[in-house]
Amino acid sequence: MKKLIGIGTGPGPGELLTLGALRAIENCHHLFVPRNGKKTMALDTVLEVFNREELEEKIVYLDFPMGASNEQTYELARNTISDTLKDQEVGVFITIGDGSIYSTLLNMLGKMEGDLTVEMIPGIPSFVAAANAARWDLVRKDEEFTLMDGLEPERALTADSLAILKTKNPEDILDRLEAEGYDYVYLERVGHPSEFISKNRDEIVARKSYMSLILARKKEQ
Repeated sequence: MKKLIGIGTGPGPGELLTLGALRAIENCHHLFVPRNGKKTMALDTVLEVFNREELEEKIVYLDFPMGASNEQTYELARNTISDTLKDQEVGVFITIGDGSIYSTLLNMLGKMEGDLTVEMIPGIPSFVAAANAARWDLVRKDEEFTLMDGLEPERALTADSLAILKTKNPEDILDRLEAEGYDYVYLERVGHPSEFISKNRDEIVARKSYMSLILARKKEQ
């Protein structure tokens, strides 16, 4: 039986990969790497720990154009994985963050479990890494916490604590948060040498980064 292990590589720094992830990558027969054009963020994390030469013969690239992944994309990836893995071989599919949170991983693997054994190894989610980096109280006892992939105008904000990912239009988000009584902190490229953290509105609205998020908390009355 073939086996595929989905691994979350976390928010970026190689030191945040789990020991289980490192062992699986070291011992696998094939390493399936999602690629957006020339960008391979999950692989960049792995290569902070492994030399490329150690992995080169294992790497199989799967193309996932940003914002354009659909069932045809997933089907091509599934076919590549199925054709590559031989009986009794183990493959690893890496993805940034955690494979269960806003990830292509489960969308893709959902139709493969009859053909192979599927396992998953968690990664540290970006919003958890961000809360630690900012020393931000992510959620307290008896509070409601909401995780959002962006903030749409029609979305009601009712939770005590929020994490808003992919803040491509931070000014619009801050307008909503301020109007509805939230404090906030903005984080970009958490854990990287270029990490940026700010609670200053003017600094935040000047930023434009895909690798960013905002944590917010209802002000105490």
